[in-house]
Formats: sequence, structure tokens, C-alpha cells
Amino acid sequence: MRKQSSAIRVAYNILKKLEKEKTKNPHAQIYHRLRQLFPELPTKYIDSHIQS
Repeated sequence: MRKQSSAIRVAYNILKKLEKEKTKNPHAQIYHRLRQLFPELPTKYIDSHIQS
């Protein structure tokens, strides 16, 4: 549960940073960053963290 909460916080912070830079396709960038930081989380959880 702790890793999931951390992944949500990281995804939110990355999204805020990418919105300032107005980058294209932030979902893919966030996904790859979360995959690097939390390789043990299933893809299903990473996708849901990005969407929340």
C-alpha cells in the first residue's frame, strides 16, 4: 500500500511539471518514469495511478 501511495504522489508531481512544460503525450512519459521507479507494481496499478 505504501508503494502505491508513493506512485500516486510521484505521478501527480510529474504531471504538474509536464503541464508547465506543455509536453505532448504526458501519459507515456509518466508511465515510463513510474515503471523505472516502481518496477514491482503491476501495469494495471500504474495505469490507474496516472488516471487518478
